[in-house]
Amino acid sequence: MKAVVYSFIFVVLLSSCSDSSVTSDNQGNIKSKTKQLNIKGSDTELPLTQNEIEGFLKLNPNASISLTGGGSSVGITALIEGNTDIAMASRNLTSDENSKLGNKMQHIVKATIAYDALAIIVNPSNPINRMTKEQLQNIYLGKVENWKEMGGIDHKLSALGREQSSGSYAFFKDHILDGKSYINTMPQMSSNGQIVESIEQSPNAIGYVGIGYVTSKVKALAISFDGGKTFINPTMDKVKNGAYKIARPLYYIYSTDTKAKVEPFLNFVLSDSGQKIVESTGFIKTN
Repeated sequence: MKAVVYSFIFVVLLSSCSDSSVTSDNQGNIKSKTKQLNIKGSDTELPLTQNEIEGFLKLNPNASISLTGGGSSVGITALIEGNTDIAMASRNLTSDENSKLGNKMQHIVKATIAYDALAIIVNPSNPINRMTKEQLQNIYLGKVENWKEMGGIDHKLSALGREQSSGSYAFFKDHILDGKSYINTMPQMSSNGQIVESIEQSPNAIGYVGIGYVTSKVKALAISFDGGKTFINPTMDKVKNGAYKIARPLYYIYSTDTKAKVEPFLNFVLSDSGQKIVESTGFIKTN
């Protein structure tokens, strides 16, 4: 990897090659030499895609791949405008996006490359260990403003969320807030990493991040989806068996017009080797 640059928009640029042929070796490993493949979108998928690229490059040292974050909406908009080959998305296309794609829709492929869950995290010093969906909803609707209302310390809480271009923002709104609007004072963070870093430094903050971003420096809460009867931790097993409900597929969306360029990398991601990378990155594989 020649360069990795971290910022609010994450970019990875890899070595270039002008040949567009695709071959495989005797073991069936994909070997391709393609023009630059552009991937853009979901911040949640960034660490996974970066690791997949690194694995792909071991088999394809002459490949050229550009990886850019910014959120699911950024990736999908780039796909609509023809500025990316793959849009990373942690949510479904909206009706407006479907409309803008128009006649292209019959040529659009939405491939599920992994599964994710949103973990609700707090600072480890926070005595709260679990929460019902209704309590979580009340926090992000602004109906609860102090931790003592949740059985915690007497201190104003700070609810952190993602920016509107993020698929996590939309998914949380749909599945936790039931489509209602977030409290308008919520700080909107540009990345999962920014939420994790903020909560590491703030005993009174709460936020949501992709399960692959949970570290030992934050605490993931057990969530109840049945009014407090049972509380479920966001573990791989609980996501796989459907017990933890804040789970979602992660997509690579692309046009069949770029199939020859996209599929060597996509096939690697969906291969046994690629799916092992999915699990090692902290996400759930598709099979």
